[in-house]
Amino acid sequence: MTKGEEFERAWRLGFQGDFSMVDKIYHPNYKSIDHRFGIEVNIDSDKAMISTVAGNVVFGPFRTLYENDEILVIHRYNIFLEDVPRFNAVLSCIHYAAGRIITQESTVEELDYDPAENQDWDWEDYK
Repeated sequence: MTKGEEFERAWRLGFQGDFSMVDKIYHPNYKSIDHRFGIEVNIDSDKAMISTVAGNVVFGPFRTLYENDEILVIHRYNIFLEDVPRFNAVLSCIHYAAGRIITQESTVEELDYDPAENQDWDWEDYK
């Protein structure tokens, strides 16, 4: 399994309440900056956030842009299930130490269109 596949699978399981794989791939000293709020987060706060939004957001397809032993860069789409659905494109840069994720930085772009339109995938494929 590639690092990208491992990351994706871990968080899909996390959305279902199973963080066992997340715990295996994240370094105990993991830290990240949540640029939306300007705060430092750790893996426990990331898991709490995912637990809060689970059921209201769907991770769409992802693709690995770059991967080696030290870094993983992925792109993915999300949909927030609200009265009027909101769509995001997310680019994440993930750094590794001792084979586990030590830092992660993501940029989120709000989209004014449904990225699944006219594609060979549908949001239902990812629920």
